[in-house]
Amino acid sequence: MRVIEENLFADLSSFLPLAALKTYDEYTFTHAINIAILTMAQAESLGVPKRMVHDFGVAGLLHDIGKTTVPEHILKKAGKLEPHEFEEMKKHPVNGSIMLLKNPEVPKLAAIVAYEHHLQYDLSGYPALPQKRPQHLCSMLTSISDFYDALRTNRPYSDAKPSEDILAMLEARIGVNHEERLARHFMALIRARTAA
Repeated sequence: MRVIEENLFADLSSFLPLAALKTYDEYTFTHAINIAILTMAQAESLGVPKRMVHDFGVAGLLHDIGKTTVPEHILKKAGKLEPHEFEEMKKHPVNGSIMLLKNPEVPKLAAIVAYEHHLQYDLSGYPALPQKRPQHLCSMLTSISDFYDALRTNRPYSDAKPSEDILAMLEARIGVNHEERLARHFMALIRARTAA
């Protein structure tokens, strides 16, 4: 939180799109802050240069900004989404990246992460890429953070799960949803923080 606070006051304009997210959906706003913290912690512990940790944090913070374009009844639905509703939800990465590219104050990395955070490590996610290419490191870290935080939070359609259960689920998805070295690094990071 200290790092986010310092960066917020150092470059307020990068964070302005977040105001729309808070107005639209409180859960998504809180989730965005958690993702920023988790992604920055991963980046810092992996040795990402300090000047880039700020951009990783902004990217994590704004990864779901496209959800402001998803109809509220779909975004807050208590049950499983119908196929047509899920198709609508799947538009948020593209919509978010377009929104962020229109804001010159936001690091371009944020638009990349907004676009890529649901791709999955094996590229089986969405949106479909015109040609196969590896995800950006920040997108992979954000995806891991996103997975963990979504499952540890009470949501209308799912109760929060214990941290160890989530880490076991994360491990089971290595190679498909998440890159092995990054997933194992995250698991060690979380376990170290919980043991402290």
